[in-house]
Amino acid sequence: MGGTGGRFGRAVAVAAGVAALAGVGRAEEKKKPGLFDFDTWKSPVGREREAAKQLAPGAVDLTPAAPLPAERRAIRLRIYADRDYQSLVLRWQGKARAQIARLNAVVGPVFGVELQIESLRPWDRSHFGVEPGGVLTELMALDPADDVDWVLGLVTPLRGVATSIHQIGVARSCSRHMVMRGMDDEQEILALESEYKLLSVEERQRLYGDRKAHKEVVVFLHEWGHTMGLLHNDDRAVIMNPAYDPQQRVFSDFEKRVLMLVLERRLGRRADRFPEGAELAALVAGAPSDEGSDRDRAELLELVRGAKGESRRAEARSPPRPRPAARVASSPRPTPPPTTGPSPR
Repeated sequence: MGGTGGRFGRAVAVAAGVAALAGVGRAEEKKKPGLFDFDTWKSPVGREREAAKQLAPGAVDLTPAAPLPAERRAIRLRIYADRDYQSLVLRWQGKARAQIARLNAVVGPVFGVELQIESLRPWDRSHFGVEPGGVLTELMALDPADDVDWVLGLVTPLRGVATSIHQIGVARSCSRHMVMRGMDDEQEILALESEYKLLSVEERQRLYGDRKAHKEVVVFLHEWGHTMGLLHNDDRAVIMNPAYDPQQRVFSDFEKRVLMLVLERRLGRRADRFPEGAELAALVAGAPSDEGSDRDRAELLELVRGAKGESRRAEARSPPRPRPAARVASSPRPTPPPTTGPSPR
């Protein structure tokens, strides 16, 4: 068992620098089978199957963040795909819809919301070699999200195996925009095929597909959390940990409070520029010490207070806005608050 897992870990580490997988074999070498340990024997394929289980992702925690309304609230999401993504991801529209369906299986029961794709739009631009922060700035200029709740950009797929969430996704704190790279991990597929030869093709494909789907969900939720004011968390099981782990499965209790507040305010008061401002500032001021560093919390608090003040000044300069329509699917939403402050995460 230990040899099989170790070979896979070393192969992936050499191919793509995945330190997280390199310890699979070492974790299993705690005890060598003894003379009378009859029940420790496994067939070679059984050992590979057991080692592969350690690479399989865990299920995301679906415990409701709070008492939820009977009817799920709609979140209007607009998606852009750049030229690289369109050319390298076959049937990208269908895959994007499937990805959002998987996300709704999480955000529905946990937060009582449903992501509804407003449109899937081609982005006639290549971002090969462009750093993620620059892509995010370009997306914000392309579409200020005046008439939707969030805008997602799908861009140049990542080459190799991602071990950090921010190799794949980027967003700014207290914003409405996210960027995600495609995740066709060629090196991970090759490592699975090379080191798990005794597993059937179907088992290897299922393992790869499960890992990819989990990674897409976690990266989206992580960056979505940043857009609502969440900071990084050191707990490896928490979605806001920046180092991707297949066992990431939950938001902390404090993070759930923040997300429920921001969702309630943004979806209930779309005509306001920064409806969560005062209440979010109060929450951030009392954030637990394990939610980001002291510096991160101070920068976020400064950003939230600044955006709140700018929102009030902008509203004072503007004529009163009409009250939004009762149905969230048809109500307008103004431009997001300023995005100065912490750099893209």
